[in-house]
Amino acid sequence: MLRDLKSWGFTDISALVNVDKENLRIKTFQDILISPSPTLKRFDENQMILFLAAKVKINLHRYFGQTENTLDQEAEMILSEMIIEDFKDLKVSEIDVVFKNAAKGKYGPDFNKIDISRVFNWFLSYCKQSGKFISDNRHREHENLKGDRGESQNLRSGYHSYDQILSQAAMKDKKAAKLKQKS
Repeated sequence: MLRDLKSWGFTDISALVNVDKENLRIKTFQDILISPSPTLKRFDENQMILFLAAKVKINLHRYFGQTENTLDQEAEMILSEMIIEDFKDLKVSEIDVVFKNAAKGKYGPDFNKIDISRVFNWFLSYCKQSGKFISDNRHREHENLKGDRGESQNLRSGYHSYDQILSQAAMKDKKAAKLKQKS
């Protein structure tokens, strides 16, 4: 459905946003990692801005409908442009998660005032949290791959950065491939 976004108008995009129920099932960062949802950068920027504006409007109404001070249509478009500029690697499914977390108060109180800066800061907070989760998750996976070869002790003691660990793992994979070719 999202692949056809380039040829759709605002009404079509709004309809898609309303029917997009898959995103409501996402509850954890692990769910996001396995979600087949594409990233924002995969789509035409102008159409994605319209799509995001519709997502912003629907989520603000869904979670903050009782709030008197909220975004008007122009502010929704500006916010959507800012999200595209700074968060192209977000998956489409993550947009709803940001608003749901904000409604739960995970990014602080809203003080019954929703503005561009506040919503943009929700995205910043979300990305910091999800980035830490992904980094920690990759770190754990790497430790598990190393097994009991003694290298996991170096990870726990902090002597290697994450990039160094990945580099070392890649070098060992190359050595293993060469050995396999020789045999």
